[in-house]
Amino acid sequence: MVEFLAVITSFICVYHNIKAKWQAWIWSILACVLYAFVLYESKSWANFGLQFCFILISFYGLYEWLLKKKIDKNQKLRQISNLSLFQFIILFILLFIFSCVIFFSDFSTLFILDITTTFLSLIAQYLLAIKKIENWFFWIFANVLYLIMFFLLSLYWSILLYFIFILMAFSGFLLWRKEQITKSHQN
Repeated sequence: MVEFLAVITSFICVYHNIKAKWQAWIWSILACVLYAFVLYESKSWANFGLQFCFILISFYGLYEWLLKKKIDKNQKLRQISNLSLFQFIILFILLFIFSCVIFFSDFSTLFILDITTTFLSLIAQYLLAIKKIENWFFWIFANVLYLIMFFLLSLYWSILLYFIFILMAFSGFLLWRKEQITKSHQN
């Protein structure tokens, strides 16, 4: 039952993310609390811990999307530079290697998926909080890996949700890109 509620609140959160609505961050906090219970029970420790990072990033996203928007009326969707993207990829690789060294004794497929999805999700969530359009690429890649992980954990509602998340991430990218193009033509 908790997994089902986590799925519903997560879906609502991503729907609002696609629409670039600040309410997404409220739903994100609720979904993270619920998924923390699910992932704790599944012993998916990295993703369990990730939920608490997501809660902190959600408060930051709420600030960026709601409070900062009141200060900066021209706040818009942005792209990251090639250098920044390269830095995020290097950061991901270094964090993954570091995690593998620390947890080498538990180097299973599930562990690799747990760590990899955690780092990809952290990067994607931060990019989402600062309205960088590339967040959707990180989410697509992470969600494909989550499908595999949730299958191994027998979390079937989550499998369905993350399949839908892949489709929603494509939709989010297309919608944000369309809005970005429309606003650039208006300026």
